[in-house]
Amino acid sequence: MGKKVFLKAWIILLTAFPLISFSISNFEITPLKINWEGAVWINEKLIIYGSQGALLISDDKGKTWAKRFIDTCQGTIVRLVNYNDTLYGAISNGKILISTNFGKDWQVLNVENHRNESFLDLFVSDNALIVNTDSGFIRYTKKGELLGSIQIPHYRAYFYDNKIIVSGPNFNTNGFGYISEDLSTIHTINVRGKFLDEYNPETYVFEKIIKIRPDKYLLTLNGVFTVCDTSFENFNYFFPDKRIFNPYDSTYWGQISRLGFRHLSNLFFYLKDTLFIGTLKLSQKYLMKNPPFNSRNRPGTLWDYQLSFFSKDSLKFLPYNNLFENKYYTPNIRTDSMGISGESRNEWFLKRSEHYVFQDSIIVKVSAFNSIFLTTNKGKEWRLVSSLHPNCSPRFIFYDSIFVFLNDYDEYNNDVDRSTDGGITFIPTEIGLDTDRLPYVIVDSNYNPIDTFYTGLKTGYFSTSDHTYMFYIDSTGRGLWFGDRSLSPDDLDFAYTKDFSRTYKFERFKNYYFRGSNAIQLGPNYLFTLSKYITYTFNDSIHTSFYSIDTGFTQSLPTLLNTFKGFTNLYIMPSRNSGFILFGYAQNYEYSKQWDFEIRYTPDSGKTQQILYRLLFPNEEVIQFFPLNEDSLFFTMVTPPRLYLFDRKTNELKLLWEIEEGECRPLLMVISDRFYLVGRGLFLENTDR
Repeated sequence: MGKKVFLKAWIILLTAFPLISFSISNFEITPLKINWEGAVWINEKLIIYGSQGALLISDDKGKTWAKRFIDTCQGTIVRLVNYNDTLYGAISNGKILISTNFGKDWQVLNVENHRNESFLDLFVSDNALIVNTDSGFIRYTKKGELLGSIQIPHYRAYFYDNKIIVSGPNFNTNGFGYISEDLSTIHTINVRGKFLDEYNPETYVFEKIIKIRPDKYLLTLNGVFTVCDTSFENFNYFFPDKRIFNPYDSTYWGQISRLGFRHLSNLFFYLKDTLFIGTLKLSQKYLMKNPPFNSRNRPGTLWDYQLSFFSKDSLKFLPYNNLFENKYYTPNIRTDSMGISGESRNEWFLKRSEHYVFQDSIIVKVSAFNSIFLTTNKGKEWRLVSSLHPNCSPRFIFYDSIFVFLNDYDEYNNDVDRSTDGGITFIPTEIGLDTDRLPYVIVDSNYNPIDTFYTGLKTGYFSTSDHTYMFYIDSTGRGLWFGDRSLSPDDLDFAYTKDFSRTYKFERFKNYYFRGSNAIQLGPNYLFTLSKYITYTFNDSIHTSFYSIDTGFTQSLPTLLNTFKGFTNLYIMPSRNSGFILFGYAQNYEYSKQWDFEIRYTPDSGKTQQILYRLLFPNEEVIQFFPLNEDSLFFTMVTPPRLYLFDRKTNELKLLWEIEEGECRPLLMVISDRFYLVGRGLFLENTDR
């Protein structure tokens, strides 16, 4: 007990991070939920950077990744810049990063920041590092020594030719401006009278600016694709026909978006004298079934992604290479701090993330929600590397490398995301095993039906169940999912997987259950229980049913074995004798609205039962069952906070720990035969179990 224990623990951190304070002296903290900010290429390595000081590093063009952290949990790396094979970076909490050996080792510099501002971006010149902040810019030497600063309100800033080009309220009446590299002078770029005068704009704002030739910039000025020289004296339309992608033209929206596709004109890049943009196209193969209350007869749309290039011959944007076929179940994102309606998680990400282009062929898009998307051959093949719903929480860990996360926090958003590399990347469930065939009727001139044919669109059904009430996967990758009460007769509320949630096959079960237990394997079958309310005239009652299904899922649906009343089963384990031990809530005999926690033995799937233990604390809430092995089941309760051990060999229940004062939600974690209560520390070393 006197040894200093060093642990590696996976800590699940959400996308909105409150101020947290904890000691990490004895722990290696590995955050799993990362918002990625950008990408950089150096010495044949692709490095992606983001929140929690996280880096993903790949030396095989994104096939495999290594994760590491700089200044862990203290801020977001907002920019990394490769300048003459030295990496310079900025962290949001006001620190500078430097690596002189291609990202192997890092210096973290605590630099002077008198106004204690957040760092938003970083520019690198021959002589200095320039940080974009909330109120202006701060200039440092490349050793992190303060050189000077300037306060100037601005919307956007880019750095080319030793000029910080800015759009902001000080300039937008007549154009935009730039600041000299040494922050000593401010120049106004007057566009009025030179460009767009026929539209008489009230203000001028550029969204983005890139350098396309040594003497030319390309920018979107008030949404119009514009070229100008590097002296900002001459402005002109980029396209030969000024009506192309011109928001002032009446045909603009018809060019940008029509039924089935949308050009993302703000996500442009220039490569080998060609302008590229991103394009979303409506999937012709995959659908997401909408929740019952939201156009339930119209399956939800999924969008594919493709690059488009501007053809100088046809004067149109044409498809370039191949589509990314979006086959992933990623429904709308709804969190406490944000609500995104009408867009799937992948659609939201693809519409808002820039292209990072390396080696003329590697194109990377990164964003929030662990999202990484790339091609290594200029769009011939695309790959979703990672995506994780912000409300997903861990449910299963297998072999220290396969993590299965479930989101049952949001209504009708039962995401399942999995990692096969120990939490470095996550991939959502693929749509594919389940097929929704939509009928199309052919009629004659008098509208009499003469034939019917069906499309073969693949459809995901997780979104038709309000919440998940049973979710189970075993170490072979096979598992069950049940959704709660369906609101439409067509909803599918039962599914199984054979590949650790990569794909699911959905069926109609429709038994209106609200809670399920774990599942146990008995020979060729899984056994589990489901519970539901039955409403009577004077009170409600709980009915619990035993079900089985074969482990190969050759049966289309589970088989009902027996039903009994007055008990909601939460957990089931085989008894040392024949029969089963049940752990759950029993309706109080005197007060039907009160529930007591009971442990019961049944030799015959619930037909007869023996109460082994009853905990006389009304409405106790069990928050965790932890089966350490076949004979030892730990479980924790919240009112009052306690930890129990049930010994299957003797059917003995032991109270191991209870809180002395205060409140908590005790969770058990076992690492290397040491038992920890999360947030409470080591409480037991037990090598016998």
